[in-house]
Amino acid sequence: MKRILGLVLILLLSGCSTRYLVKNDAVDFVYRINFGLEKRIIRVNGADVDTFQALSGWFAKDKNQVYWQGRRLRYADPLSISVLNNYFAIDHSRVFGHGTTLLGANPDSFELLQGGWSRDGENYFYGTRTVPVCDYESFRIIDEFTPFRAIDEKCYYWQRQIVQIENFATLEILPGGYAVDESTVYFAERKIPEADVQSFEVKGDRFLSLAKDNQRCFLGPRIVDCNELADRQARDFCGCDH
Repeated sequence: MKRILGLVLILLLSGCSTRYLVKNDAVDFVYRINFGLEKRIIRVNGADVDTFQALSGWFAKDKNQVYWQGRRLRYADPLSISVLNNYFAIDHSRVFGHGTTLLGANPDSFELLQGGWSRDGENYFYGTRTVPVCDYESFRIIDEFTPFRAIDEKCYYWQRQIVQIENFATLEILPGGYAVDESTVYFAERKIPEADVQSFEVKGDRFLSLAKDNQRCFLGPRIVDCNELADRQARDFCGCDH
């Protein structure tokens, strides 16, 4: 969980730009991060300079190959490749995501959805993995700042995982990655056994997963003490200075 939230923060705070640089006899993939202060260069080995064409910041092709982040994208057809964004592309027979083949995905019906979600005519995907969806027709992504979650008429999902819910019929989706049923509080794919369902309340802040019950305050799934909270609004919410 910390790694996921950390990645989101990095993507928000660290500016990054990429481009392919074609020279007389070679092609380089130039990757800039930290608002351009740090530059990395990857030589695009085997690239045909005369036919090389950048398709996006991360995708490119020549007469022989397709490239992603400066490296050959195996099995990709340069004649039929179509780029969807910096992470995904399709050709006549495959879907590619994050530099690899998205196994089982149909390029004829594939489409990108919110966040890391996508689908074709039969399956949903998160990132580059198939999600074992319980009910395709009713499946929907939970619309929030970081749309990691989804739900259908039978199951509740955190990314690729089906969350084990005690009583699905009473499940209520809350902001910030939280959910409750009649007896249990959940954060992401985890239960919070210490939380009191009846008094549980989530702070309305899309950047911070902060909640409380009548005895405790929670940051994500973890109980936090007031001395861990520096933000004034967070302290007020948790009743730290009362």
